Amino acid sequence: MKHRKILQFRTWPKWVRFLAFLTLFCGFIAVLAVAAVTIRYAKVASAYDLEALNEMKVGARVAGKNDDTIGRLFVKSQEFVAYDDVSPNLINAIVATEDSRFFSHGGIDLRGIARAAVANAKAGRIRQGGSTITQQLVRHVYGLRGRNYDRKMREVFVSNRIERRYSKEEILQRYLNHIYLGSGFYGVASASKGYFGKSVSNLSVSEAALLASVIKLPAVFSPFVSEEDATAARNRSLVRMFQCDFINREQLVAAREEPLGILPEHLRFREANLALQAVKKELADIADPDAVENGVVHTTVDTHLQEFATKALADRVSDYQELFPAEMEDALEGGVVVLENESGNILAHVGSIQSRNQFFDRILQARRPAGTAFLPISYSALLDPNKTAPKVLDAPLNNGSAMVGGTKGILGEWGESFDQYEGMISPEYALLNSKLSATVRLSNRAGVHRVLATSRTLGIDSPLRPYVATALGESSIRPIELAQAYATLACEGTYRRNGGFIDYVLTADNDYLKSPRPLERIELSAETRHDLRQILVARMDLPEYRSHLAEAGLMNRGLAGFSGSSYGQRDAWFIGFDREITCLVWLGSSRGEEALLATDPGKDLAMPVGLAILAEATDGEPKGWDRPRQPGPKVRCLVSGGLATEECFTRAENLTVFSASRLTNQLACGESPNRSAQPNYLLAQEKEPEAIMPRAPLVRGTD
Repeated sequence: MKHRKILQFRTWPKWVRFLAFLTLFCGFIAVLAVAAVTIRYAKVASAYDLEALNEMKVGARVAGKNDDTIGRLFVKSQEFVAYDDVSPNLINAIVATEDSRFFSHGGIDLRGIARAAVANAKAGRIRQGGSTITQQLVRHVYGLRGRNYDRKMREVFVSNRIERRYSKEEILQRYLNHIYLGSGFYGVASASKGYFGKSVSNLSVSEAALLASVIKLPAVFSPFVSEEDATAARNRSLVRMFQCDFINREQLVAAREEPLGILPEHLRFREANLALQAVKKELADIADPDAVENGVVHTTVDTHLQEFATKALADRVSDYQELFPAEMEDALEGGVVVLENESGNILAHVGSIQSRNQFFDRILQARRPAGTAFLPISYSALLDPNKTAPKVLDAPLNNGSAMVGGTKGILGEWGESFDQYEGMISPEYALLNSKLSATVRLSNRAGVHRVLATSRTLGIDSPLRPYVATALGESSIRPIELAQAYATLACEGTYRRNGGFIDYVLTADNDYLKSPRPLERIELSAETRHDLRQILVARMDLPEYRSHLAEAGLMNRGLAGFSGSSYGQRDAWFIGFDREITCLVWLGSSRGEEALLATDPGKDLAMPVGLAILAEATDGEPKGWDRPRQPGPKVRCLVSGGLATEECFTRAENLTVFSASRLTNQLACGESPNRSAQPNYLLAQEKEPEAIMPRAPLVRGTD
């Protein structure tokens, strides 16, 4: 019988016999190839340590001033959770969305691969990968990247090892703890707290579907990035849960109607991310970040004050944003920093309030023109500590001397306290009332190099343009530098330049590492600092500030402060301080182009936020200074220089530096001056000094 079959085979046509032999040969080669690949990748897979699945690399804990946790060091928030502590809703949502046959396949879903192949062929490009939950776990734990044959084979064979070693529940538990869910959250426990502020065991169907949907494209579907895209992705996950019989139709309809339920902006973990970025950078000067793995980085941040400051700023921006046209939505930005004066430590820090700017710190990184908020820094160089400085003329000034906003015309007075020009005034009075033309004349008289040098002494490290416009705050600086400069004015004797977030570090081995920032001697004279403080205390007693002080409960507290704005009203500033802390608030256009829609943005926008924060930080009892006395004004004739008579047209001038009362008698001999006119007597008496500095080119500060 056997011989008969062989004879029959020999009777087949030659081409048929050739195809048969070729098929057998190819099959044999294929078997050998599969065997070779299997042996090779089984060996490769055996080199992967499966214990890595059990490791939770969470980095060092970053603790606040009261030892409360504000995050993890590497902006990788991860927290372990047991399988039984995860909401069944979330397990069902992830299985339905990512791998509906997870509990039945052996780590490789052949049906899923075939489905993906068909979908990719129809699309003409790779749209689906067909990866199982086990394969995704392998990619995340072992960092397998790229779309190539080698990576896929490693993934398949390591997945096979995992499936043979662990149960499905054990695999899923490791997946739940390692998977990335966007916005810096690793693992479902971290994401649940970060997005919803709740335990992962209490997630609703809608919340579970949202988390499951983020896995596919975390950078797109994170609700902190786009609520619209996140909602669409969540609804697709809900449909998959319905198709897999994890929820019924009524649950599907109800869940799709629910809002996302994510935390409001001011409570989101992303605010801590900006601080964590700064902590990581600062840590490099103290210890190797790897050396503090599982240790604790103790910071100076007061988390309660941080939360209060974030909400106060966000609420202010939200109210004010309604004034902008629709095309300028999200144009308004802001930041806050609160410092301990002597140590320089940062107690609260809000680097950004817009979610799309969550990785750009506008307090530590951005550079903006400080405008009139820079005047106290300039006057730290222009005031004579011996109080012998001659008076300076406050009168219209040819803008060619400063070149602010143009090269022609009269220098604009945009200080918030400006009413009219007031003739010959003291330098102290010029600062008290933000007199810009007087500031330019003083700067030309003293030399702008003094302003630049003293600014460096006070900690302004940003490049300053060597032109008189810098004395008016036209050079762009970082807000943290301005806050530190003001804080120095409050100190006596010593201070710590460039303070930061870290107090000390405690490693896993209990090694204590202290921040190396030493105390430094203040180079600015005590007399100048005293005079500046007295002026800034008097400034806070101006009538136009009293309503804001009363609202914050800070009337008559001896608080020092200064509000200001940049040319064109693009930036609003307030810096207030007492003997112990300094608070800076900045508001401005994120694009640096739009003017703030307020007559006096420093006073009306930034100041209320800063005062509220100072009141909260000090429990309404700031440690201020004695308020300056309020002597009455004297009146003299601007032409003769003598005391005015009833026959004179007179200008009332406050000859005492620390009066906070504005004088209303603005008459002078000759024509009455105003903001736009150039009185003849002033033009006749004033001779512009020779240009001692080159003219400033026109530039605008940018972030």
